[in-house]
Amino acid sequence: MSDLLTVENLTVEFKNGSNSNKVVKDLSFHINQGETVGIVGESGCGKSVTSLAIMSLVPSPAGKVSSGKIIFKDENLLEKKQKALRKIRGKEIAMIFQDPMSTLDPAFKVGFQIDEVLKLHTNLSKKQIKNKTIELLKSVGIPSPEQRYNQYPYELSGGMRQRVVIAMALACNPELLIADEPTTALDVTVQAQILDLMNDLKVQFNTSIMMITHDIGVVAETCNRVIVMYAGQIVEEANIRDLFDHAAHPYTQGLLKSVPKINSSNKILHSIPGNVPTPEEMPNGCRFYPRCPIASEKCRNQEPPLEKMKENHKVRCWHIENVLKKE
Repeated sequence: MSDLLTVENLTVEFKNGSNSNKVVKDLSFHINQGETVGIVGESGCGKSVTSLAIMSLVPSPAGKVSSGKIIFKDENLLEKKQKALRKIRGKEIAMIFQDPMSTLDPAFKVGFQIDEVLKLHTNLSKKQIKNKTIELLKSVGIPSPEQRYNQYPYELSGGMRQRVVIAMALACNPELLIADEPTTALDVTVQAQILDLMNDLKVQFNTSIMMITHDIGVVAETCNRVIVMYAGQIVEEANIRDLFDHAAHPYTQGLLKSVPKINSSNKILHSIPGNVPTPEEMPNGCRFYPRCPIASEKCRNQEPPLEKMKENHKVRCWHIENVLKKE
């Protein structure tokens, strides 16, 4: 498989008064053609900021990409002008945002909003655009698409609105789909339907998916490879089987332990003590040091590199051997 997207040493900064804080630091990863890669971690780890940087939507002037490259189909998106980026966004790279109600404009009918994407990126006639939109609504499992075409977002359920957002994102058969918490605020049944839908569409259109989530269950069901982020950095990267069977970073192990197990007799769920540090309070050494059960003085003072532990498995930790002994 060839790389569709390559992120190299990406750093994103946000101003806070006279200071500038690195909320994403030296991030490097790739996504292959037709692959689903999960980006996981707690809120505040930099997952959504990374997706906004790829889409060139980091809010300015407060935020900026201060260094790095984002290579999409052998071209650096950070070197492109806004006019060129507008041709790529929605057509070659599309995004499903967390909240479908804030993504959809409440003042316009859902059909009109999908039509606009097709008007911008295709040369179809008005009639062809309407037919294509109705076909898209049908493809994402919306019943009576002709009727839904003329409805406003408030007339649809949360699951329906999320399906509309997915239809909008897939309108031009993008090569890369960025899904930022696509099942947030949906009930379990609808979540399963949305994930099944995305898997089906991936196969149908050979779309690569970057799945951003804090839900390990979503990762297990949809992803080929997983990137675990903590405090703006990658702390572990592995294929799905290796991550679940041989998690090597203490943070990753903590995330996996916190997943409820049906056959467990424990009434209290495991939790990682403390919170993700704010950008202003970032530790000097390992960023997970204050919450890590095996941290040493070296962890306090020296930042560990992201190193290859074995084929397709990278970890950022000074004490990988000690962690693996506890498996």
